[in-house]
Amino acid sequence: MVDLKGKPFYLGEEECRWVEETLKGMSEKEKVGQLFCEILWDRPGDEPEMLLEGLEPGGVMYRPFPGKKMWEYTKRLQEKAKIPLLIACNLERGGSGGNGGLTDGTYISSPMGCAATDDPQAAYQLAEVACREGGAGGVNWTFEPIVDIDFNPENPITNVRTYGSSPERIDEQCQQPAGGRVVCNLWESLSGVDRLWCAYRYVRPYKAARLVQGNQSGNKR
Repeated sequence: MVDLKGKPFYLGEEECRWVEETLKGMSEKEKVGQLFCEILWDRPGDEPEMLLEGLEPGGVMYRPFPGKKMWEYTKRLQEKAKIPLLIACNLERGGSGGNGGLTDGTYISSPMGCAATDDPQAAYQLAEVACREGGAGGVNWTFEPIVDIDFNPENPITNVRTYGSSPERIDEQCQQPAGGRVVCNLWESLSGVDRLWCAYRYVRPYKAARLVQGNQSGNKR
């Protein structure tokens, strides 16, 4: 049995009752739907409610989206969903930039740009903007900070999305009092949301991915 009062949930009595009662009232199809996270693009003619037709997912992830439209879509999705949705977005460069964020948000820097300052305060400022602007868009789940070690020059996925190749510097930027531990508290009680959950991200090693692909195609490397 999952301990909902312990780490990482820390739920109270009333919250635990809601979880247990909601789970009891769900069909098998609804439970399966909670395993999925749909992607929402800013495309002409697309309506957010389309994502909830058939199998209602547990979450929705925005790709780059205008801030006001993101908030409006999030409101519509949450009103239609039977169970409150996780609303995800990549906010690794502040309010904008990369493969997520708000198209009209504030670009601060890539994580590597913050690390280049050798000042954890830069990472703090990046996260502060990210959570305030993401929260204003209705986001309640993001995948930062990125804690990959950029040790493989052939990896095009991590690169400047990381805080560099030094584990000590990554720890300083992501974990020290001027960085991650204080930063994580910023995700609470922001505009439009009660809390924004921060999931530390680790992208699988590019070399391992190449080996898998090579073995599947019969070309071993």
